[in-house]
Amino acid sequence: MSELLFECYHVPGICYGIDGLFSYHYNGFKEKTGLIVNCGHHTTHIIPVIKGTPDLINSRRIDVGGYHITYYLHKLLQLKYPAHYNAITPSRAEELLYEHGFLAVHYTDVLKQWSDAEYYDRNVKRIQLPYSMAVILTPDQQRDKRREMAKKLVEMNARKRDEKLAEDEEQVHQLLMIREMIEDGEPIEEVREVLKSHGLKNEKDLKKLITDLQTRIDRAKSKIAAASHNASHVEEHVMEEPKLRLFKNKIQLPKEESISKAWLKDIYKKRQDIIDKKAVRKQRRQDMAKRGTAASLERMRLISQLARKDKRDDDFGSRDEDWDVYKVINKEGGDTDSEEEQDKISELEDILRFYDPTFVSSNTNEEQNPKEAHQLHFGIERMRCTEVLFQPSIIGCGQGGISDTIEFILKKYPVQTANDLAENVFLTGGPTKLPDFKERVFRELREMRPLETSINVKLSDSPILDAWFGAKEFANKPNFNEYLLTPEMYAEMGGDYFIENSCSNMYCPLPEAVQEPEGLSELHTEM
Repeated sequence: MSELLFECYHVPGICYGIDGLFSYHYNGFKEKTGLIVNCGHHTTHIIPVIKGTPDLINSRRIDVGGYHITYYLHKLLQLKYPAHYNAITPSRAEELLYEHGFLAVHYTDVLKQWSDAEYYDRNVKRIQLPYSMAVILTPDQQRDKRREMAKKLVEMNARKRDEKLAEDEEQVHQLLMIREMIEDGEPIEEVREVLKSHGLKNEKDLKKLITDLQTRIDRAKSKIAAASHNASHVEEHVMEEPKLRLFKNKIQLPKEESISKAWLKDIYKKRQDIIDKKAVRKQRRQDMAKRGTAASLERMRLISQLARKDKRDDDFGSRDEDWDVYKVINKEGGDTDSEEEQDKISELEDILRFYDPTFVSSNTNEEQNPKEAHQLHFGIERMRCTEVLFQPSIIGCGQGGISDTIEFILKKYPVQTANDLAENVFLTGGPTKLPDFKERVFRELREMRPLETSINVKLSDSPILDAWFGAKEFANKPNFNEYLLTPEMYAEMGGDYFIENSCSNMYCPLPEAVQEPEGLSELHTEM
């Protein structure tokens, strides 16, 4: 870093410091004993401070920070909503984290609460993604669209026929010129060359090709005349097409003037009745497949009754009502959705689509409600992603979380010092502003500390900016120049050197390189 700042940016001096200590001093704990929990972007540091002096020897680092929370949330949402994979970006995940994320004070207990449907509905956040509203055409617009498509199709076919006719007429014209050359007595060699260029062997092939082309031209002209005669009926054909198709399916349609809301309501009811029957059969089949349902138990009861009857005088089947037992056992359970029902639904939907512009088919759920189809249900992920700070094993990190590391550090001190540290736990860094972070740390400390120990957890006034304000305050000190590393010092001491201060790390010079004696190096060269 010193090399970059001095040689590329030519700064006049550098002063190094730890952001957590700058924030600690800015919040008025310069001479106090306390424990700093500094959550950064990539790491989390826990630094004990004894009477204003940081005990960096007993400090610990956890390789989990705000980045890992965002990354984990990003992957969770992409896995949950693969259809919106590209819409769920890291920046959107970070925005969701700091707007709706929180720390669970009792993670296991809250996790169980999310399994309750009512709790889920009360606490889930529905995030609306941007989407384009699908254009739904009214029946009049659909008819106009079909009319235009029919016109374009007729025009396209006519254009192709005209182009083909022009090509055939041009080819006939060239072949007639060749026939005139033969009739005028042109040299035989020249005539053969011309015939060969047109893929012909002799005069007989020429006559046959002319006859075929003239027949094709006459046929094409008759088709063009017929097409122009029928062009005026295209619109009428397009408008009557749905009615004709429905008439073939034997559904009685009223006249246009007699169509009413009651008739449409009756069509809706017929369609809904068929859909309800299909749903009942589907549910019945699902119940029969499960052991504990009433339908399955009733079926097993009837079968067991048949099995308990005496086999010696078995006259089952002699009476017609004996066979009704199969109807009871398999009541609606074995029925399947018939093609006739599906055809009837399709016919009814065609009628509704034709006469009711507000109707949307049952198989177009996404078009029916595109708003819900582009929503993210941000529920259990709100607290699941933030839990990685206290349980890094969730993302495959082998280190302990914040609470485990705090407990490990406190055990290194005498009882009184550990109590003093627990009485002043200071939280700083971006992730600490998440809701209930302070309460979660307090609960973890309460569990690990003795019963009568005093515990106090304080959150930084501005977890993100207090480190900058603390560095600014330190830079405004009158003796600030004493802690500046100058370019001359850098050139003399090297790139790893810096001047220690109350907020900096310890300076540990790199060991000098061991130089081998001259004779030993020559011996190695000879070997």
